[in-house]
Amino acid sequence: MPACCNWNDVFQYETNKVTRIQSMNYGTIKWVCHMIVFSYVSIWIGTLKNLFIVGTFIYICFALMSDKLYQRKEPVISSVHTKVKGIAEVKEIVENGVKSARSIFDTADYTFPLQGNSFFVMTNFLKTEGQEQGLCPEVRRAGLACGTGGVQTGRCAAYKGNQKTCEVSAWCPIEAAQEAPRPALLNSAENFTVLIKNNIDFPGHNYTTRNILPGLNITCTFHKTHNPLCPIFRLGDLFRETGDNFSDVAIQGGIMGIEIYWDCNLDRWFHHCRPKYSFRRLDDKSTNESLYPGYNFRYAKYYRENNVEKRTLIKVFGIRFDILVFGTGGKFDIIQLVVYVGSTLSYFGLATVFIDFLINTYSSNCCRSHVYPCCKCCEPCAANEYYYRKKCESVMESKPTLKYVSFVDESNIWMVDQQLLGKSLQDVKGQEVPSLVWTSCGMPALQGPGSSQKSLRSPRPSGVGVSHVTPTRLRWVFVWEKGYQEVDSVVSSVTTKAKGVAVTNSSKLGFRIWDVADYVIPPQGYQEVDSVVSSVTTKAKGVAVTNSSKLGFRIWDVADYVIPPQEENSLFIMTNLIVTLNQTQSTCPEIPDKTTVCNTDASCKAGFTGTHSNGELTGRCVPFNGSVKTCEVRAWCPVEDDSHVPEPAFLKAAENFTLLVKNNIWYPKFNFSKRNILPNITTAYLKSCIYDAETDPFCPIFRLGKIVEYAGHSFQDMAVEGGVMGIQIHWDCNLDRAAALCLPRYSFRRLDTRDTDHNVSPGYNFRFAKYYRDLGGREQRTLIKAYGIRFDIIVFGKAGKFDIIPTMINIGSGLALLGVATVLCDIVVLYCMKKRFYYREKKYKYVEDYEQGLGGESDQ
Repeated sequence: MPACCNWNDVFQYETNKVTRIQSMNYGTIKWVCHMIVFSYVSIWIGTLKNLFIVGTFIYICFALMSDKLYQRKEPVISSVHTKVKGIAEVKEIVENGVKSARSIFDTADYTFPLQGNSFFVMTNFLKTEGQEQGLCPEVRRAGLACGTGGVQTGRCAAYKGNQKTCEVSAWCPIEAAQEAPRPALLNSAENFTVLIKNNIDFPGHNYTTRNILPGLNITCTFHKTHNPLCPIFRLGDLFRETGDNFSDVAIQGGIMGIEIYWDCNLDRWFHHCRPKYSFRRLDDKSTNESLYPGYNFRYAKYYRENNVEKRTLIKVFGIRFDILVFGTGGKFDIIQLVVYVGSTLSYFGLATVFIDFLINTYSSNCCRSHVYPCCKCCEPCAANEYYYRKKCESVMESKPTLKYVSFVDESNIWMVDQQLLGKSLQDVKGQEVPSLVWTSCGMPALQGPGSSQKSLRSPRPSGVGVSHVTPTRLRWVFVWEKGYQEVDSVVSSVTTKAKGVAVTNSSKLGFRIWDVADYVIPPQGYQEVDSVVSSVTTKAKGVAVTNSSKLGFRIWDVADYVIPPQEENSLFIMTNLIVTLNQTQSTCPEIPDKTTVCNTDASCKAGFTGTHSNGELTGRCVPFNGSVKTCEVRAWCPVEDDSHVPEPAFLKAAENFTLLVKNNIWYPKFNFSKRNILPNITTAYLKSCIYDAETDPFCPIFRLGKIVEYAGHSFQDMAVEGGVMGIQIHWDCNLDRAAALCLPRYSFRRLDTRDTDHNVSPGYNFRFAKYYRDLGGREQRTLIKAYGIRFDIIVFGKAGKFDIIPTMINIGSGLALLGVATVLCDIVVLYCMKKRFYYREKKYKYVEDYEQGLGGESDQ
């Protein structure tokens, strides 16, 4: 990078000078290193014929084809829609063993709506019919006299025969403690079918397709060999693919993963984009080792009998099918091609780097002083000193320094680096070099064993003298006021010796160490990485008591406050509510606001429905109360009044509810799976532990109040209008280490907006209704506006395992960046340092244009 002072400086070319070392050993090492690179490329593409193809370009081209590294890859964006079909006949059995009437279950009975890419099929259930709010004895559970089915009254009541349990206020009778029926009541669900419609998009490539291919036979059923692209699956076949028995899983439920993998080549010349289906059981296969086996939840059907609210509680067992869509789409990109080719070419520099390392190592003072005198077989390595001098040139600062000293009774001379400060020449120590003689032309030359004299370019220095130290020993002293050049060296690289340059060299070394370390060590650049595939199930527990003028004394259990009963990776806990009782289809006055208050019928336009209206205007203006008139509407009457949110929260006791989170993870590339209920967690510990970041960091049971507290908020404040909390489970696994070290890390964060000054519709709420029939057979409903906290379980992380491919890619990229250190150091040495002109003169060798040189000679 020369300074551009004139046009001659602009039109000049700089190049490195290469030193060729004629050595059988180093030549062998070079070709071994090159063959390793060739073999690496050949193994990658899976063919041996590349070993016989001459030319690096051919190797690189074939290597590109294996993983399509010439393409720009983009992850798939997907939407999934499912449709389940099938009819099941169910025979329920009552306690005395008599069979009840047969029931027919269709899709509306055994499927439940799920958000996201999942669907649920009920395979078994337990019913508790005729429950109503009251007092009753608790059910004995696991040998305990008092369970947790309600709020204890403090009395001990008769349970069965002579058995007594604690009396509770709850939905009575309390659900019995019994196992799931065997065989499963809906065992015939094995023959149900599901149609999966999957639409995918690669936005960066503007490409969209779906898994239902043109000309598909809609009567097909998926078969791994005969119909691998059919999107209709028989449920029993899915479990057969994973080695499980559907009838066994149907008893207590489970989670099945349907994986759709898209590996799309979007280049026109090799276009291919088809789905590939695979299946995997995502929950614990061995129910004996799981404290909470299978998959189940509870929901209730509410009704009124003699104007008394009752419900049927149903504990549902079933199979949740998670559709996992992943993959990439690739298209040719010139930038990716150039990056890969450059990275591959840098591998061939490994041979030069390794040989340079050997030359520098075996020419060190340590080897000369301690290794060569003791090891006769290492003596041939002494030739590295000769190679080193041929390869490198050392440049020192200009200072009066004793450089070469010769004894008359020794064949070689000594190179020293000490100032002439009156020290005896007899005591000066240095480095032995070949002897120096003077030619007849007055030029110095080296006289080494078996070598001819080579004249130095520099004239004999003026500071040469003879000092008689002893009668038998003389030293020739060469003092050069402007530094020195090492004798008979070839300028392949220039080594500068000065304080400023030493700092630059140290920076250069540090930069190189940092560069390699940054590419390979901290981010595990030597590992193949895979993202986590996860399934989550949740189970809430807790009972709350309320007493209000509208609802009276009431017990709330899981079936009442968990709405809907199941979601994918989420759970909603109702903490507050506004109830509008006994609504019927009729006419009634609208709630007063700016748009509904009126004085005459002219203010009410018949048939109009506003954005915030509760119904359709009839065109009449009617009294709302004694002083205000509003427009009349046809709606569910009386209409809801949600102008005032109850405070404190109606279900403030939800702060003490607990939440069990079961998380099973899988890394497809490494076939590694694990769950957050660790192997060392016992049943006794899990029944008593509550998560604590310090004392119980791996307990999967969380107290709701603590979750909000860990996120830096107040549960009671959040419970009034609701919100969204994130439970983050981070899996960062190094699979080169023991599997026991792959552990979950929990963290908590509030996900909804908390800025009250700039917050439209704060919190989290929705409406749902319970429908009844009154004594006259007319339809009624109770409308509930539910406020609460939605807990989103967010599972993320990655796993890494050693792989030669990413290791070589990162090493190659790191080696390519090592050149940055040389560029930066050259800038400092050649343009910033005080003696930059001196070092620039040593670094560059100017060669005239060959044709101009010939022209000049002919002119002469």
